[in-house]
Amino acid sequence: MSERYCQLKNRIVMLTPDGEIIDRRILQQANTLIRQGKEVILIAANNGELPVHEEIDGVKIHRPIWNKQDPRFEKQYKTTEDLYEMFYKRIQRIKTDFLRGIHKVFPFKIAETIADYPFKLTLKLLKSIRKRIIKVLNKQARALTERTMKSGYHQFFENVILSYRPDCIHVHDLPSLVPGVGAKEQLAKKQLNVPLIYDAHEFYPEDPALSEDKKELLRKLEAKFIKKPDGLMTVNDVLAKEMENRYGGISYVILQNAVDPPKDFNPSVQYDLFREEFNLPKDSFLLLFQGWVSPHRNLDFLVRGMEPFRGSKFILLMMGYGDYRNELYEIVNELDLHDNVKFIPAKPQEELIFYSASANLGVIPYPNDKGINSQCCSPNKLYEFIVAGTPILANELPFVRKVIEGNGFGKCFNLQSSQGVSKALETFPFEQMDAFRSNIQTHRHKFTWEYESQKMLELYRRIWDETPSQRN
Repeated sequence: MSERYCQLKNRIVMLTPDGEIIDRRILQQANTLIRQGKEVILIAANNGELPVHEEIDGVKIHRPIWNKQDPRFEKQYKTTEDLYEMFYKRIQRIKTDFLRGIHKVFPFKIAETIADYPFKLTLKLLKSIRKRIIKVLNKQARALTERTMKSGYHQFFENVILSYRPDCIHVHDLPSLVPGVGAKEQLAKKQLNVPLIYDAHEFYPEDPALSEDKKELLRKLEAKFIKKPDGLMTVNDVLAKEMENRYGGISYVILQNAVDPPKDFNPSVQYDLFREEFNLPKDSFLLLFQGWVSPHRNLDFLVRGMEPFRGSKFILLMMGYGDYRNELYEIVNELDLHDNVKFIPAKPQEELIFYSASANLGVIPYPNDKGINSQCCSPNKLYEFIVAGTPILANELPFVRKVIEGNGFGKCFNLQSSQGVSKALETFPFEQMDAFRSNIQTHRHKFTWEYESQKMLELYRRIWDETPSQRN
């Protein structure tokens, strides 16, 4: 690493739309930079119930609370509130003095009620005027957002970034890109060449949960700002190619969602935590899904696909969290699969690899028919299974298939139905399990964060070694 990099660039401000749960990828990046002697401040979202400041895995987290007002109209909002408070207090003082005088002359409740009525009307009118002014300001803010494609939310976080006087800005996912670009441009006006790195964890505008109108808006937003950063990163080459084809003239550093095993994890040991902890039969064959148990992940197909194996040695372990577990419970009850489907509580990250290593086969059933994001996904569990040394059964997803079958880590099948899951288990080449494990042991180091993080550091070196005249 260059001497210039080490001495001159010290504070990195990251921004993520994540709130309570911070993506492991982000924390790993931050910790890698901290180990290089950098100060990292991670700005995250706050629903109003989270701590404003805390530390997670050694990373300083700041979750500022946005009051939903556009900071670009801060003076107007403040003036409105100040005037409202001033008139409100003045009217209340006049009212108190007037009613005290009325009470002395007419010591009857009805007299006070009648005398108070004009004040109630005046205060009601004052509140109405205040509400109308705020409504006008909000309308102006929406019009400005439509014109500039920068919202009050974006401006708020841009201001927070600037408050930290960053040497580098590192933003995660599309909601963070606009504030990052805005902060970079504001610093450039002060002749400060602060680089911006954009890490696209997914093709954000193609989230299948979004409406078509919202998708179109986000496509325009990303197209407008995607070429502003000094460096771009994403999770795999399949997704990078899709984004490069859409936007043109951009290139990504591929930084996979790799993970390092715990320091006390031994890849040569045969762990058996599930059988020991849950008293499962010694000759059982354990299939493991681990992670968020949610809809749209083909988990219902996975559970229903176990029906032909009722009473067999196959046991599907559903280890994770999420309300969707309740619907899967109902399927288990319906099909009487209690002996073949077990629900396991989620495990903390530091224990997860040991449990993953205790399964015979890791399962990744994610759908491939929910748009680009699902097709190009790069799941954390892919890397967790690899680092654990566990062979993998997965749905036919382009990047996942490339990793699994390209390295001989397992097999991919069509898991788009319960019948597909059943067929996959019937035809899986179990006779190759030893070969799969051997291949994983040979290549697993290439899927660790220790190996992958060097690409991120090289991106930082390249960006920070450029002269100011080379940056836009």
